[in-house]
Amino acid sequence: MKVVVSIRQRSFARFVAFDLAEAARRLGWTVHWVDFDALTQQLDGAPAEAWQATLARVGDQVRAFAPDLVLSYGIEAILPPFPTALPDDPWRLADAARAPVACFFYDFGAPFDRPVDATTRPYIERLQQADVRVFCWDRQALADLCGFGVAAEYLPMAVNEAMFFPPSPGAPRDLAVVFSGGPTPERVAALRPLANAGLSVYGYDETGWTADATLASCYRGMVTERDRLREVYQRARVTVNVTRAHGRASINMRVFEAMACGCLVVTDQGQEAATLFDVERDLVTVPPGTSIGAVVDRCLHDDDARNRRAERGAAVVRESHTYTARLTAIAPRLKAFASETRAWAFWDQFILADPGKALRFVEALRADRALLREDLWHLADTTAHMRLGRWDVARRSLERAERLSPGLLRLRVLADALRTH
Repeated sequence: MKVVVSIRQRSFARFVAFDLAEAARRLGWTVHWVDFDALTQQLDGAPAEAWQATLARVGDQVRAFAPDLVLSYGIEAILPPFPTALPDDPWRLADAARAPVACFFYDFGAPFDRPVDATTRPYIERLQQADVRVFCWDRQALADLCGFGVAAEYLPMAVNEAMFFPPSPGAPRDLAVVFSGGPTPERVAALRPLANAGLSVYGYDETGWTADATLASCYRGMVTERDRLREVYQRARVTVNVTRAHGRASINMRVFEAMACGCLVVTDQGQEAATLFDVERDLVTVPPGTSIGAVVDRCLHDDDARNRRAERGAAVVRESHTYTARLTAIAPRLKAFASETRAWAFWDQFILADPGKALRFVEALRADRALLREDLWHLADTTAHMRLGRWDVARRSLERAERLSPGLLRLRVLADALRTH
């Protein structure tokens, strides 16, 4: 399979995109990498013409590559790659690639943080199209996506095991407790009791961390290089995970990375952890109503139990929770998605020339395979029946689509057209 992978933001998201690309290569897929963030740094201060010329060149390269699929961090592939320099430019990677897009969601906010309105409608409409499929790390967010009429399925985060691994035997673990990430009120409250237990905080927003008098002395700065972050986890005895609001029912990247380094993880996300791990053997979860501080204290004072869980957790993560394992698990789905997306080009031709042939084409597809987007294929049948004047049959097809995906925005358009007949 040939895939395009890109990144446009300067954050830890770029490492996720890089790890997905690396995992694809390990599976034998051919990868074309586009680093829009690096291009943004190179073009800083250049005139608009230079930015547009870069997009033209990237588009030519992507089309020459002829990908089967685009792997997108979030919805980046359907957004402008240079929003500051060319905010009104219509160029989008998904359009240039002329290939379906697999979106990997590891945050959850706009455009799904409010009902569909004039601002969010273009994004929702685009995500509802047949050439987009979302793989989401959060089960609660997954339900929200389905409510928005977006084709989505669950896929948790993972780790690049070539980047995060245990230290050499006998290496000292001289950091008692580590936390990595940015401050939130929930995190500050949870970590404050650990200040006297040897807590070291590594993360962005120095002002936010040092504003708390108790945690200010625990702040060690931002670690932007993964080699350094790996060294921190390799030195830590315990790493604490406190979930942020955008990961309501999910395990974030730090859990997998710390575990892969042989560090015992204590997480507040017990329910989700139990779906991915043996919580009695691989890591430690905090029971509801229990202080993280009390749980961490017990872990620090039982070296044998801590080391056993940490060692097993590292083995489990490095064997079963890598990005290579994740892509392997969804590879058949991605191939079916790419194949089904290509079928729409034939339907587009048939509906113009012969709506009856379009109906027979969909019937043949259903006989051949389980269709991923039956909701959209029922809408296609609705359109074909309408063109043939089969109004009652068209209504039944529309009802089938609505039962499968009531959030589809095209439902109302077709329903309005059917009301006149």
